[in-house]
This record gives sequence, C-alpha cells and structure tokens, in this order.
Amino acid sequence: AERTWRWCKRKPALAAVFSLSLILLLLLGIGGPIIAVQQSRAAKRARDAELEAEREKEQSVRVASRSREQAVYAVELYEQLANATLVNAAVDDSEKIGVQWGLANIYSIVERYGDAERLLREITARLPKDEEKASILSELAFCLTEQKKFGEAETVLVECIEIRRTLTPDDWRIHTYSSMLGAAKMKQGNLEEAEQDLLDAHRGILALQDTIPIEVRFNRVIASYDRIIALYALTHESLAETRWREKRSGFMDSHRSSK
Repeated sequence: AERTWRWCKRKPALAAVFSLSLILLLLLGIGGPIIAVQQSRAAKRARDAELEAEREKEQSVRVASRSREQAVYAVELYEQLANATLVNAAVDDSEKIGVQWGLANIYSIVERYGDAERLLREITARLPKDEEKASILSELAFCLTEQKKFGEAETVLVECIEIRRTLTPDDWRIHTYSSMLGAAKMKQGNLEEAEQDLLDAHRGILALQDTIPIEVRFNRVIASYDRIIALYALTHESLAETRWREKRSGFMDSHRSSK
C-alpha cells in the first residue's frame, strides 16, 4: 500500500487516470445491473400497457361488431313484418303507413338514409296535407340533409312549414323547421337568406320554448344556436360568432342551474 502511494505521488496524472477507470468500472459493475433491471421493468410495463390497449381495442371491435349484427338482425325482422303487413288485404292503409313509417325510422337509425327516403316519399305521396304529413316531411328533410341533398331538403321543408302554418300557426315546430331550412340554405351558399331564417327561427324557438316538450326542448334550442354559430364561422364573422357562442354558454349555464 505504501509503495502504491509513493508511486501515485511520483505519477499523479497516471494515477488519476487509473483512479477514474476504477471508479468507472465500479459504477458499471454496480449501476449497470441496476439500470438493466430498471430498463427491463420499463420495457415490461410498456409491453403490458400495449397488450392491455390491444385487448381493449379488440373488445371494442367485438362490441361494435355485435351491435352492428344486432341492428342488422332487427332491421331484417322489421322488414319481414312490414312486408307481411303490406301484402295483407285485411290491413287498412293507415296501418300500412304506420308500419312503413316505423321501418323508415329504423332505416334512419342505422343510417340507411336512402332507404328511409324512399319509404318516406312513398308515404307522403299518399297523405293529405295534415299534421301527420308535416311530421313525415320533417323526417324526410332530415334524411335528405344527411345525404347532403340540401336543395331537395329545402323544397321539402318549405312544404312542411306551409302545412304547419296553415293548420297550427302557433306551433313551435314551425320555427324548428325554419331553422333547418336556414341551415339547408346555408349549405347551398344562400347566406343572406340563411341568416334571416336562422335568426327569425331562433327568436321563435326562444319565445315558444316553454311549449316545447321538455324531453326535446334543450336539444332544439341548442341546435338553433349551433346553426347560427356555424353560419358566422362560415362567413368568418368572428365577433358575431363569439357573441353567439357566449349566448349559447349562457343558455347552457341557465339550463344546468335550473335542474
């Protein structure tokens, strides 16, 4: 040990290199395995997380697939029922219309909007201008909108509003349909008329909101706000868009506080 010490004093630079090398070897000898263990654990956690994510993804796919299969099966059953009803001479026309309407609703739920449109057009062609026809026309307009047939939707909504105004001039649905009409015009680029329709419809909806059934009231009012906001976003009127977003937030706050 004493000889080593004297050697270190004679060759301090070389002794320092040896010392650093020794320290490095010790660090590698002790720290290396620790780091390796930590890396191994981290890698295992990453693999476990990846496997869990993959299992969740597979589960989601299975659930979605099962839901689609059930929906397809339900549609097939209702189609069989509808076909049997439509060829039954003992069933009167009003009942057949009800069955067709129900099938059209199912088509709409599963996003078969083209099939729903076909049935709804068949029904409306056989109905007089009454409240039932107005309701079916509104559903037809929705299916057309989902298919981006905005011009056809506009035509249908005009007829729907005309029937409602003739039969029930104070009905809140007139303003809901007018809001949908404004949105259809907006999609076609008729922005000036769209703005007027949307604003007038919104005022009407707010004025009659207490007469709207409570289960659909919130959604109808919010949809009206959203269409106006979409219009001002489209026309890049940021101040108007911000103002209407604030109004929408205020309505939502009021709705939450009233619960």
